Amino acid sequence: MKFALILIAICTLTSATLEDDFSDILSLFPVQEMRAIARTYLNSDVEFQRVVGYLQGPEWASLVTKVRENPTWKEFKAYLI
Repeated sequence: MKFALILIAICTLTSATLEDDFSDILSLFPVQEMRAIARTYLNSDVEFQRVVGYLQGPEWASLVTKVRENPTWKEFKAYLI
């Protein structure tokens, strides 16, 4: 709990935008290494291939579209920006 409060306090005291914060967080991840691991699993793991297939399929696309069109989501997204 204390960590969360400190994190919130730091975020509110900085002048960085939310986009800057996300960029900073993303820079902490070893993206190239993660892509290499994903490629390895995509070539060898049947369950991983199924998950990727689902995420690229029409059912997932339909869910994403429904969320994007949801007024509550739009309000929340506008609030974050």
